[in-house]
Amino acid sequence: MVQENQISFKKLQEIRNVCLGNAESLINSAKSLLDKDVCHICYHLAVLALEEIGKFNLIESKYQFIRQGYEDKFNPDLDDRVKKLFWAIWGMAFNPVH
Repeated sequence: MVQENQISFKKLQEIRNVCLGNAESLINSAKSLLDKDVCHICYHLAVLALEEIGKFNLIESKYQFIRQGYEDKFNPDLDDRVKKLFWAIWGMAFNPVH
């Protein structure tokens, strides 16, 4: 959980690696189940993978707000599944460096 006022870039990279690693593992698990007639489970694993990506986008956005001195302007709820999905899909649209 990102509740601290300061987070280092190195820590942000570590969080990124963990979130993307989790997403990759979830996708690989879904792929391994595709021929087992459990598409509903594959779907849910894919959604969880998207949530991992969205979670990192939320954390990175918070990092950017802190860097610019606006730590109180954006407080993401990392438990909100809808927000994580939104940020997984639309997060890059808000990133000025893409």
